[in-house]
Amino acid sequence: MCLTARPPRLLHTDPTTMTTDHEGLLALVLGDTDAARTTGEAAWPALRTAIRRAEHAGHDPLTVVAGAVLSQPLRDARSISEVLARRIARHLDTA
Repeated sequence: MCLTARPPRLLHTDPTTMTTDHEGLLALVLGDTDAARTTGEAAWPALRTAIRRAEHAGHDPLTVVAGAVLSQPLRDARSISEVLARRIARHLDTA
């Protein structure tokens, strides 16, 4: 049996481009409501950049984002995207 198409890595991967769907990734980790809030924040580009930086460093983006979310509560965060971008940057700087 010969498979011509490679399956996506996970639900957060766009199967046509094999790139990470950052919005889908956040929805998977945070849920739809918090993901929509996060992608609408001013710091969303910084979070997207932090996720890309993690990917380019060889990290699984789902693992990195989930780790950032689970490391400390987010309930008091004024900007989820800012907090997560900072946590991911800190993780990458110490990895």
